[in-house]
Amino acid sequence: MVSLSVEPATILLYGANRQQQLLITGRQADGRLVDVTHTAQIAVRDSAVVRMNGSVLVPLANGQTELQIDAGGATARAPVRVEHLEESPPVHFA
Repeated sequence: MVSLSVEPATILLYGANRQQQLLITGRQADGRLVDVTHTAQIAVRDSAVVRMNGSVLVPLANGQTELQIDAGGATARAPVRVEHLEESPPVHFA
């Protein structure tokens, strides 16, 4: 891998009933894109704020942290912010 991209690039978990699935894509030297979501190593800098459930982020406390993602020799980082964990905003299917 020559690079990794994380989607979403910036993660905001707003409310207790929110979780976020990550998509991690690796770019190989020949330009091909490969989904490495389920094989990447994901480390949470502050495990008191969020935890990983596979490739899904689950909020634990209001605050900020960062993810470090490693796959195939490439690394990426993604900021994470958790807000209003004491609330459960309604879910809309627009």
